[in-house]
Amino acid sequence: MRLAIVLTCFALFATSASAELLDPATMSLGPEAVSSGAASPGPVMSVPVEPRPISPASRAPQTLTPAPALATPDPVRRADLMATLEAAGTFNTFVRLVEASGLEPTLSGKAAYTVFAPTDDAFKQMSRTDLEALLSPPHRAELQQLIGYHIVPGEVTLANMSGRQEVASLGGDPLVIYATMDEVRINSSRIVGGDLIATNGVVHAIDQMLAPPLAAEDRPTN
Repeated sequence: MRLAIVLTCFALFATSASAELLDPATMSLGPEAVSSGAASPGPVMSVPVEPRPISPASRAPQTLTPAPALATPDPVRRADLMATLEAAGTFNTFVRLVEASGLEPTLSGKAAYTVFAPTDDAFKQMSRTDLEALLSPPHRAELQQLIGYHIVPGEVTLANMSGRQEVASLGGDPLVIYATMDEVRINSSRIVGGDLIATNGVVHAIDQMLAPPLAAEDRPTN
């Protein structure tokens, strides 16, 4: 019960933040560059969603309009996505969640994916109790849906992001990209480190967990 209440509160916050970004009267993109320094942790909680099976093979790679001004050099690819996340040293909590969700083989395989990975700082406002509950076996289906929302089939580098674009996550729910010369946001989360290239895709560090849309039966009623 405690976990469901906490997760619902986070979903309402994330939905509100995303709506504000879509409103031209309130949308304000900060001066920080995408490649700038530390993340600014925001309210971070996971979300109760209707468990849906994820089939990585059913999601087609996505093609976006290139934005040359945001392009970065392509470094040597040395490891797969899972190994790249582990080696970075700044995604330790996210790595635990990926392993508990059962999606580790997806990020270690040959198919290409883009991962929007919350940094360890993004989890500082989540209590240890809530985190351990999310990692427990009874919540695996919900966790898989949550982690799947941070993964996009195909490789989407910063060079592919411009203006407002929508892409589908691994689980099928949409993600909205807002890109300017100053910064890039995914829904209400900000990319704080981009283009960490792996042999099977790319990782972008973000400053908040992404909240998948609530199922119809989970949405609050007036």
